[in-house]
Amino acid sequence: MSSFCVPKQVGVEDKSLGTEMVKAWRNDGFFYINIDTEQDKMLTRAFGASRSFMKKPMEYKRLCINELSFSGYYVGNEYKIDAENNGRHIEAWETYNICKDLPMDDRRVIDKWPCHGPVPWPSAVSGYRNAMQSWMNELGQIGTSVVELIALGLGLNRTTISGLCVDGWHRMQTVHYPARDPTNIGKGLSSHTDNGMLVLLAQDSVGGLHVRPPINGELRLRNWLDTESTAGMYEDVEPWHFVVPRNRTLVCFPGDTFQLLTDSFILATPHKVSLNSQERFSFAYFHEPNFNTVVRPLVLKDGSPSEVCLPDSHQMAESEQCIYYGRFFTSLWTRSYPLRPATRRILHDDPKCRERLAFLQKSAFAVKQNGEKSR
Repeated sequence: MSSFCVPKQVGVEDKSLGTEMVKAWRNDGFFYINIDTEQDKMLTRAFGASRSFMKKPMEYKRLCINELSFSGYYVGNEYKIDAENNGRHIEAWETYNICKDLPMDDRRVIDKWPCHGPVPWPSAVSGYRNAMQSWMNELGQIGTSVVELIALGLGLNRTTISGLCVDGWHRMQTVHYPARDPTNIGKGLSSHTDNGMLVLLAQDSVGGLHVRPPINGELRLRNWLDTESTAGMYEDVEPWHFVVPRNRTLVCFPGDTFQLLTDSFILATPHKVSLNSQERFSFAYFHEPNFNTVVRPLVLKDGSPSEVCLPDSHQMAESEQCIYYGRFFTSLWTRSYPLRPATRRILHDDPKCRERLAFLQKSAFAVKQNGEKSR
């Protein structure tokens, strides 16, 4: 499988590197990114902090949630019990979500933007916040470089995609998978694609990740649509490729937003996790567009890629090929976490959240349309 070193500053001279990255995604579904000694030290500290938190009592971990955002602790097997397997868990994992960390006096929090709020950092784990923020910031820099390389590889301007990610809705999940035992059926996470744009995964030496490569003629659904879902697709249908853990590397693959941006020229990579004889830890970082962004394919015009990501000139609402990212994220996460306090607040308790989301969506389309007219 392909492995690349990512420059801290990307220039047009790196186009060939971007072309190779695009080729690797289209052939294998993922590639490795090499990290240096200092980055590896950051990762080691973050793994240590994650292990310390996951060892805390369940009673404490469940307190680390926030009613404003989807940051905080979540146990994946809480609602997924398989009656056909004698009550054993279908999936077995737990995670601490780190979404955009916004203080209560941030204007967006005051104005009740949905999903916006502070991260409920676990005070009982010394150095947790610093370790996670340092590692996440480093991944953010890598993510910016990668999307700029991919843009060059697609024949776009270097900043065409990264420009969508300014003040992006980046997030990270710290994940713990237990060892395989009689209480589960050996499945850590069912097959799915990620709703993000760019996924950077750091895994420990245990291993358990499997990806499905692009297959000519195979149906791949558009997971950004409420009417289509990739959850569970091809779960037991080969081929699935085991992603071998490598020291000082990240695993990089595209999510649903990249599939939309490229009109399925680049497909979101299906992946799943099997449990091992040992517990496993990983970090999944998602490099995302700005919450208040309209996203559509970077279509070709007269044989040349478009340099802008705008709705059609008369389009004032979402379609199958044009989404408001904030609505997409909110809809997906309220479905995925139906019992979270943030979901109850957005869908039931606070109508101002829904009103704000509708206003933002309408405003975003109006701004993009006016921007297109002025060109």
